[in-house]
Amino acid sequence: MLPTANTPSYMTDVFEVFGRVKGGFTYVSDMELHGVREDWRFPENVDNFEGDCDDFAIACRMLLKEKGHNCRLVFCRTETGGGHLICAIGKMVLDNRMNFPVEIRYLQQRGYEFISASGLQPEDDWHEIVGISFKQS
Repeated sequence: MLPTANTPSYMTDVFEVFGRVKGGFTYVSDMELHGVREDWRFPENVDNFEGDCDDFAIACRMLLKEKGHNCRLVFCRTETGGGHLICAIGKMVLDNRMNFPVEIRYLQQRGYEFISASGLQPEDDWHEIVGISFKQS
């Protein structure tokens, strides 16, 4: 189950949010920043913050939700096998490892494996992703 976009203009918002968050984001591991392996939190200032992939994905989700969009956090394994969190909306993902938003299928082609997705609200349950199929346009 993938997230849906609420408006035809969601792509504009995706690129705007990605640019804003990416522009103020500095990657720092949770171990370096908080002294623990994993620490998920809402960034205090999305325009200037340090964090790892989950901080980036959470910041993107916060801003997209403020714009009225339904989006999900997606836990995946990258091509190297490492755990990673991204924000997904419609066919697009906001991933701190990328230079701009990309289609979900691009990450799949790069070797990402999608494991689970959050609900639409922060308190919603996470759901296992069994398989994703992509139609060729």
